[in-house]
Amino acid sequence: MKPRRVARELAVIVLSQLPKKKDKIEALEIESLLATSIESLTDYAKQLLDDSSSRLQDAAQALDGYEMDHPKNVRQVHSMRPVEVTSEFLREHLEKIDIALALLSEAIVIPELTMAFSKGMQSEVRDFAVELLTTYVNNREAVEKIGKEMKSKWRQDRMMSIDRNILTLAITELFFMPDIPEPVCVNEAVELCHRFADQRAAKFLNGVLGDMVEDAEYFRLTGEFRAPTSASDSEAPSEEPVV
Repeated sequence: MKPRRVARELAVIVLSQLPKKKDKIEALEIESLLATSIESLTDYAKQLLDDSSSRLQDAAQALDGYEMDHPKNVRQVHSMRPVEVTSEFLREHLEKIDIALALLSEAIVIPELTMAFSKGMQSEVRDFAVELLTTYVNNREAVEKIGKEMKSKWRQDRMMSIDRNILTLAITELFFMPDIPEPVCVNEAVELCHRFADQRAAKFLNGVLGDMVEDAEYFRLTGEFRAPTSASDSEAPSEEPVV
């Protein structure tokens, strides 16, 4: 996993923990939040694994109990006969197994983040995460204004919080981190959506950020924001947000 991608994922988690009314945040404070997030992720992974194990055990015990208590086997001592089950019964327990596997899959991803942060890539991950979050804090007012005026029928305040955090970091990179190519900013934000949200959110964010690229290029060249092309761009009627 690339260091900057790890840094972005950690920054998404830390963003919601940043003080709302603080104009300046020291790098050491951000590093402390990163370390706290890593600890929280580790505990969360353990919880997911425990929950997954518990669900699998419940499903296994239910299946064993059904087989043992079936009239074909209730008097059997040394051997068990195969028994028929209804599709409803089977579907119910397959759903439990499916949930357990989903929890397991999520838990497996988390150590990848923690290991990347704590081993060889720690310095690269930490430095870029601090740079990204510091850049956001230093330009918070402008970033939030850009988000509110985005050319979309969806209002930012009606987005899911994780989608909004990804959008916020992407705007920060697009406008205020000119060393990162615009396509990379967009692509990495879409990848974050795949990781933390879903396909619909990724498609939505890709469209929103795509509309911002020209404005970001103009700002990078001139240091000024382009005037909106029409008042309707920021006042379009809202629709249901991506969930």
